[in-house]
Amino acid sequence: MLAFKRQGRAKKLRAAVQENQPWVESYATQGLTLIDIIRADLKAAYADRMESIHARWDDKRAPGRNTLARSIFNLNAEYADAMDSLKALSLSTMVCRRPTPI
Repeated sequence: MLAFKRQGRAKKLRAAVQENQPWVESYATQGLTLIDIIRADLKAAYADRMESIHARWDDKRAPGRNTLARSIFNLNAEYADAMDSLKALSLSTMVCRRPTPI
């Protein structure tokens, strides 16, 4: 009797997972799209910020180049960290697109 109940629960769970898989794939696709949008916005913001730093670098009245070089290094580190985080997030989202084994 107990085995019969367990098998019934397993069938219901399997059916629920199979029913919800299209929703999971849809949410994963939307998540990847959002990650791509964020990635593009970060690239644009990085380019804008780097352009302003380069403009100050060429301006003789700007503060010392050591300060600007430090700003460039910090900006590069922040950008690399953000891109690594987005890459990890997109990889974890891609895992959701695969059918869930039961």
